[in-house]
Amino acid sequence: MATADLAAQFHTALSKGDADTLASLVTPDVTFSGPVAQASGADDVVKGLTEMGAMTTSDDIAVQLADDDNALTWSVVTTSAGPSTPAATWLRFEGGKIAEIQTVFNAGR
Repeated sequence: MATADLAAQFHTALSKGDADTLASLVTPDVTFSGPVAQASGADDVVKGLTEMGAMTTSDDIAVQLADDDNALTWSVVTTSAGPSTPAATWLRFEGGKIAEIQTVFNAGR
């Protein structure tokens, strides 16, 4: 599957808090870095993403760029905790799975 399709699947699973799909998309040693959390290893990363997904009401992709090993997504995330927030997410792939996730957004908004 193309990285763009995998990235779209990631964002859909994230907005639904779908732990099984998220777990199927990441490597065992995946890392996550964001403005309010960091995690490493599939279990911890999927747990954190699932918790975020439980608060997320939508993750609407505005723009996505992808090549063979990377996907960069600009989306608008809406959560039950506050107003909609623009976010940039970089997914780095290895062997068809997500090996690294970096997300940037204004956490103070």
